[in-house]
Amino acid sequence: MGTVKNALKKVLPPPVSAFNREVERILAAQEGNAQLIQQLRHEVESLTRQLEDTQKMVNVLTKVVQENQAAKLEHVRRQSVDASRNAAEGTWANVFHDTIRESKWLTDATFSPGRWAVGYPYLYAMYRVLNEFQPKRILELGLGQSTRMIAQYAAAHEGVEHLVVEHDPAWIQFFSQAFSLPASTQIVQLEREMVPYQEAQQVRVFQGFQQALAGKQFDFISIDAPLGGDMKEYARIDVLRMMPGCLSRDFVVMVDDAERPGERHTVAAMEKCLQEHDIAYQRGGYNGKKDTVLLCSQSVGFLSSM
Repeated sequence: MGTVKNALKKVLPPPVSAFNREVERILAAQEGNAQLIQQLRHEVESLTRQLEDTQKMVNVLTKVVQENQAAKLEHVRRQSVDASRNAAEGTWANVFHDTIRESKWLTDATFSPGRWAVGYPYLYAMYRVLNEFQPKRILELGLGQSTRMIAQYAAAHEGVEHLVVEHDPAWIQFFSQAFSLPASTQIVQLEREMVPYQEAQQVRVFQGFQQALAGKQFDFISIDAPLGGDMKEYARIDVLRMMPGCLSRDFVVMVDDAERPGERHTVAAMEKCLQEHDIAYQRGGYNGKKDTVLLCSQSVGFLSSM
């Protein structure tokens, strides 16, 4: 009998209640699987966002580390450059003092070089230019330490004309009271203004400079004004705009702060002007805390490598 029941169960459909329970079980299992899949999907999405956030954080930290390393390297580089420039300045100071020790015309050597004033490389090169080139017509842009030297040279050498262009009347008065200027030194006070030049929209120049010096030629020009530290494209273009007409046949032009971009571009433009007019010249550099560039005619080329 039991064998017959078992056989009938295999061929006959199950009772409705049993069938329904089986369907419910399958549906419940499917719903559970769907919830599990949805839960897994949410977890995967959450992990993906966490990974993305982690990667962003890693990128930020990597950038910070790289920037810190770059900043440290730049700091070390600047320290190295400053140390090298300070050492060079000290060397030029010794060379300068040795050079002027027995000078016949530089009797007052109480200079205060540095900061806004010219440095020892400039003073050394200037002394050599004055002592060995012996210019007669001197133009100086900027009243200061260089004036103390040139004025003594002009006072000791007959027929020398020394013209100084300065914008600040208060500084002119103070300097004139502290240092006795000879009759051969004349100060011209000109205000400053901003003008466009080439691609630069604003370049600081002396107002009326070209009119005040029209028709004059100089064999020595010293350029340490007007203020040019904030000029990026060009700086101190007053003489440049009058070249080559303002130069004598034999000439020397000295430019202070030549490491700055404005002055560097101006010197390059000066060289281009000389080349375009087929004027043979030589260039020299004297570097300490600041850079001095010297452009001179071929006839006195030795001054570029003293």
